[in-house]
Amino acid sequence: MNKKNTKPDNPTTSTPLTLTAMDLFFLAKELNTTLTGGKIDKIYQKGTTIFYFTIHVPNKGRHNLYLDLPHALFLTHQKPAFPQTPPGYCIFLRKHLRQARITAIQQEGFERILTITLQRTGETKHLHIELIPPGNLIHTRADGTIISPLHTHTFKDRTIRGGSPYTPPPQATNPLTLTLQELSNIITTTKNESIVKILATKLSLGGKWAEELCQRANIDKNKTTITEADAKKIHEQLSTIATEKPQPHISDQGPTPIPFTTHTNQTATTTFSEAIEKTLMPTILQNEANKKHEEHNHKQTKINRIITEQEKHLRGLEKSAEQNQKKGELIYQHYQELQTILDTINNLKNTKGWEAAKNYAKKHPRIIVIDEHKGTLTIDLPNA
Repeated sequence: MNKKNTKPDNPTTSTPLTLTAMDLFFLAKELNTTLTGGKIDKIYQKGTTIFYFTIHVPNKGRHNLYLDLPHALFLTHQKPAFPQTPPGYCIFLRKHLRQARITAIQQEGFERILTITLQRTGETKHLHIELIPPGNLIHTRADGTIISPLHTHTFKDRTIRGGSPYTPPPQATNPLTLTLQELSNIITTTKNESIVKILATKLSLGGKWAEELCQRANIDKNKTTITEADAKKIHEQLSTIATEKPQPHISDQGPTPIPFTTHTNQTATTTFSEAIEKTLMPTILQNEANKKHEEHNHKQTKINRIITEQEKHLRGLEKSAEQNQKKGELIYQHYQELQTILDTINNLKNTKGWEAAKNYAKKHPRIIVIDEHKGTLTIDLPNA
């Protein structure tokens, strides 16, 4: 069921997007609002990276959650193809999660981890979705004991294995909960690095959010001498973003939960999931179509090869039949002569022995070879 330290075996998406911790901050709230109260109905899996959950939410209908480890997850109206025979971990999830009710969805700190809290038959359990490479799904009891992970791992600071307590990775700095002084200490004491790099790495914001913060704060992103005034501007913008009402958009640079001043050709979407879906699903479906086309071509090539071999074999049979027919006609034309030769050979063999028969054969113009061990004659007959 579990695989140890495995690499994804079928990334069918070639996902052109990886969600950041800040993206998940907004997405977790959206999914919590949309899916809480819903029951997991069906679960599908493709390879070790793609999962698909259908969830029925009272008064809201069915929602489909698509998960591509370790890149992204989103709600979708599309359903890509999945294997008819589910992998082992999918069977495990179906056994433990079908008809489980979602009671909460939340982000773990400021990590790329979402935790879905579930209840079934009066028991509370959790499904931890880790978008931290290499990606993982970890099913735990209410007390945090791991029931079964998709992949088992032993890291320096934690072990992911059935029966072990689940512990997330060491918590990254959460930029949304930092005081002005804490933020200032981080970004003003880091030397010889641009402010955009500090925000992207030290605060775990990633490149796109770091650039957006610099733009909103009107600070040169390449600036390396950072002042208290710069820290205050960044802190104000972080506070604004954290409390900003989501207004999802999709642009040339990808999906965002709020309008980005650094992005171009932005189009509003109803939800952040919709923006992610519109970015990723065309690629997912196109890759799937390409794979089907390749499989079809492979099958067609195999069929063509079989047909070619069968045609070659048939031509061989036809040629053999033609040759055998000619031999039969020759035998018929020279039947009396052949019968005389055979009768003579048999008579000599039976009355005087093989030596007499072989001497006769050597002198006969039609007989090429006589083989006493096989009991055969090779005779030369004219074609006409």
